[in-house]
Formats: sequence, C-alpha cells, structure tokens
Amino acid sequence: MATGYGVWAAPPKHAELVANLTGLTVRSASWAGVQVGRASVDVWKGDLTNSNDGIFAEEGAEVIARGSYFASNFHSGVFALTGSDVAGDHNWFEGNLNLGAGCPGNSVFFPMTFSYWGHPSGPTVSSNEGGEGDRVSESVDYSDFLDVPPF
Repeated sequence: MATGYGVWAAPPKHAELVANLTGLTVRSASWAGVQVGRASVDVWKGDLTNSNDGIFAEEGAEVIARGSYFASNFHSGVFALTGSDVAGDHNWFEGNLNLGAGCPGNSVFFPMTFSYWGHPSGPTVSSNEGGEGDRVSESVDYSDFLDVPPF
C-alpha cells in the first residue's frame, strides 16, 4: 500500500503550478490519489482507485478530470472543498464508498457531465429519481450521464 499521496500538487505560497497528468495510475494511496492545493491540474486518462479520495481539491485548486477511472475509493472519486474549481467529463465512477463526486454541504457547483456512474440509471441523488450508481452531491451537474462505461 502506498502511503500518503500519489501526487500532491501544492506550490509554495507565491508560486504557480500547472500540471498535466496524462495516463496517471495511483492505487491504494492512504490519503488521495491526487491532492491539489493552489494549482491547476488536468488529469487525463487517469486510473485512481482504492485510495481515500481519487482526487481531493483544496481551496484554490483548479482541476479538470477527463476520461478517468475512479473506483473503490474509500471516501470519494472526486471531492472538492469550498473555493476550488472542479470540472470533468467522460469519466467512469464505480464503487466509491461515500461519493462518486461531491463537496461538503453542496458548497461547490461543478460539472461532471457525460460520465458513467456505475449503473445505467445514473448517479444516486434526489434529483435523479431511481438512480442507483455512485452517489453525488446535489451541486454536481451530472447531466447527460452515460448508461455504459465510456471506455
């Protein structure tokens, strides 16, 4: 089991960090597969599984997740704190124990469109009656969800 983070993107106070993580695989990190502080990070075709969170976005983080796989994370596939900017599309969420994607208290609106939520009926959320897939916060835009995995 990996300890800590798979990737921790957090520059010093007055620096800027921009990272493109393509094809990244992180399995079994004890905290987050990717933790993002005051940085801009694109995750493309990532495989983020069996960690506490696949992606954990702190205040000041800018994260785009595309074409990535988030499965069997103990807390969430993608978790965003207030003050972060998170978006994504064409992702595959499955078997994340608490949330596929979300934030505390619905404090962050973020699109996670054209994604598969582990079940053809879409994510579990009150606005998607009958959804049986991974749960999402009310503030996640799951529109145009896929009924089959995207890859």
